[in-house]
Amino acid sequence: MAPRRNESGTTVSELNLGSDVEPVNTPVGSTISIPKAMQNMEKWRAKRIRIQKEIDQDYTNRLAAFKKKVDEHYQSEVQKASDLNKQKYERLIAALEKRTACHEKIAETIESLREDSAHIAMLLDAVYAGREGLASQSAKDYNNQPEN
Repeated sequence: MAPRRNESGTTVSELNLGSDVEPVNTPVGSTISIPKAMQNMEKWRAKRIRIQKEIDQDYTNRLAAFKKKVDEHYQSEVQKASDLNKQKYERLIAALEKRTACHEKIAETIESLREDSAHIAMLLDAVYAGREGLASQSAKDYNNQPEN
């Protein structure tokens, strides 16, 4: 037959449970009265509920802090993107204004050249008409000369 275990005589109060629930001073393995056990269970249940609430509150606080941090980062990134787009639009507007100014200057130059070419054409027509008149006059004078 196997030898029986010697009961050590340690009590529940001697065990370090690390709680604020008062342990019952009864030897391990001895019976506890039911009302006392129910009272002890209620204390443990209350402690468990309190700890769960603390954990839930801590989780809620940390989650709120994380959400706030994410929102701040998101707002920062949105602001950066907005600033970048604003700079791009400002550069694009400046380039379009410069392009429009160049087009207007080209149009003015073309109009000036058109007026100059019209003046040159008028001068050439006048010179041609004058030379034609002189040539006609010379031909008439040559034809009207007496024959010697």
